[in-house]
Amino acid sequence: MLGGVLREILLLDSFPFTLGVRIKGDEIIPVIERNTYIPTKKFVVFSTSEDNQTAVEIEIWTGMDEKSPDNRKLGTLCLDGIPPAPRGVPQIEVGFGIHADGILIVSAHDKATGREKQISIEFGVRGGYVPTIDEEIAKRPAGKLEIALPSDEKEGKSK
Repeated sequence: MLGGVLREILLLDSFPFTLGVRIKGDEIIPVIERNTYIPTKKFVVFSTSEDNQTAVEIEIWTGMDEKSPDNRKLGTLCLDGIPPAPRGVPQIEVGFGIHADGILIVSAHDKATGREKQISIEFGVRGGYVPTIDEEIAKRPAGKLEIALPSDEKEGKSK
């Protein structure tokens, strides 16, 4: 039998799913890896995949594989009003935040204009989800995102 006094205990909750964004080519880029402690916030910078693209459609997915048919789409967020520019120039910061109660907030922020939109997704007791769009999604078609990596990462170097 063990004896002694328990002085302090720390319980951490984690999010059981990988969450990411689908980009051109149907690849899913993970933003939050499974079993990440919550609350948490992560950001990734993406860019446009076409010249003069004025809107991006951000598809939020959960799943384990980059191209698996078992992945599940959770919602879509459209950011419009991006000034026309050559592909790869606009900088769109996509943020994923998970509150302690499991609510996911995904935001998209155009660094040039300051324009921002967000969507919140509530996960139910049985693993279901209910997307809640905070701002109306644009009706016109938007292009896919292209990930923009710093030049060191493009060359295979890590920082």
